[in-house]
Amino acid sequence: DYRLAFRRYQSSDPVAALARARQRLAPPAGVELTLEPGGILVADGTAPTPWIARAALLATTVPGVERYDDTALNDLDRRLERQLQERLQPPAQVQIRVRDGVAELTGAAPLAWIRSLPEALPVLPGLAAVHHGQLRPLERRHLLDLVETIESTTIDFVSGIDLGGEQLTEIGALAGLIHEAHQVAQDLAQPMRLEIIGRTDGTGTPEQNHFVSRRRAERVAQALSAAGPAMPEFRLRALIMPPERPESDFELRRVEFRVLGIDRTAAVPLNAR
Repeated sequence: DYRLAFRRYQSSDPVAALARARQRLAPPAGVELTLEPGGILVADGTAPTPWIARAALLATTVPGVERYDDTALNDLDRRLERQLQERLQPPAQVQIRVRDGVAELTGAAPLAWIRSLPEALPVLPGLAAVHHGQLRPLERRHLLDLVETIESTTIDFVSGIDLGGEQLTEIGALAGLIHEAHQVAQDLAQPMRLEIIGRTDGTGTPEQNHFVSRRRAERVAQALSAAGPAMPEFRLRALIMPPERPESDFELRRVEFRVLGIDRTAAVPLNAR
């Protein structure tokens, strides 16, 4: 009796081994595979990050390949990051990260630089998209600092509704802050408004307190308008001390401020490519 036994045979010929490597690894355009003596498979060129990782796992499973060398291989995502850095020259606070050909720009930059991006974005081989909607204008941080200073300011009254020299000096300084905040808010397309709140200590009738509170707010609004041009819209309010508060509470004889219309949380929305 004769028995025949068969077993799978794969040629160790370098040409055949290289053909198997190309079939299994399926290199993208821009990557060249060569097989050097000793079964060393060499990859050269530029490839996406996922392919680089996958090829490193599969290469030595190819019959005829003893070792895999990808030191000459360039990571496409890292190359795109370098190219975008060179072309866009982003401010130090901006980070550029590319994943699978999609670039994400984050951080803070001058508003003018952010607005110039749609025209400045380059067309690069392998770059699928650029998203920059999460960029924050540096001016926004400055605006929030101005708002905090404005809202922490009060114009204090000893009594009555008349403004003295010290109060007018304070109002002049405050007018400069409000004007600057209004200009920055306009640049950021945010409709800033200023609420001017007059307060009293509760002495007298509610009608009298409401009148005094309102007049204090009006006097300060008039002084602000006279001290600085291009002011935001003013809204006046009058508040009186709750009945349970003591009559000696001088801290409530004041005018305070609240800035309205400013987005204090979200990044300024910008179109992305």
